[in-house]
Amino acid sequence: MRDQVVLNSSLSVNGWRAMRMPNATITTTRSFGEARFSRSPWPRRKYQIPFDALTQADRLYLIGFYDGRNGPVRSFLIWDRDENYLHDQQIGVGDGVTTTFQIGVTGGDSLNSFLKPVWAPVPTGAVIPFELRGIWPGTTTTSWTVTDAGAPQTEGANFTINPANGIMTFSAAPGVGNPIVVTGWYFTVVRFDGPEFDVELDSIFGRVQPDMIEVFNE
Repeated sequence: MRDQVVLNSSLSVNGWRAMRMPNATITTTRSFGEARFSRSPWPRRKYQIPFDALTQADRLYLIGFYDGRNGPVRSFLIWDRDENYLHDQQIGVGDGVTTTFQIGVTGGDSLNSFLKPVWAPVPTGAVIPFELRGIWPGTTTTSWTVTDAGAPQTEGANFTINPANGIMTFSAAPGVGNPIVVTGWYFTVVRFDGPEFDVELDSIFGRVQPDMIEVFNE
């Protein structure tokens, strides 16, 4: 289950470590080759917060936030410092009937590309964290720009976005062959990884970094 709550982005100033974790299984065959299988078309992201580098106030905030999520039980939202913005992203093509489209972001390369769903778009009017301002459009609040075959669409009148699942719904179905292109911000859905979080503040052994792992389709 997901809590629609955002972890304080100022913690990332201390340098979250972000990693890619392919959901793959690799086995050795009888001929000494390898059989490689993936249970997901894209890697998951994993983040580590340098707990010992935080101020005491930040540590106490993080402890309370961890307890509020009941450890790994409830997922939540974070601002990924690098992957947080869609720019002129085509998310679909109209057929004259369909009114709902899943917002997504293109990943991979020319040989293996995919459209990864965005499950947590940032609602229009949200305040962009100070450390992220100027990276993309240079504004202080978020907004969504949507075009239907190049024609600008107005949020509320022509389309709505569900922040809980990234579904965009048009008031009228886009025409046949019309490209749907969007620009806007999005969160990453994560949960705390592992059953324990060492929060001993005054010991040299209290340096265990709390990990967060990306959650899909939630």
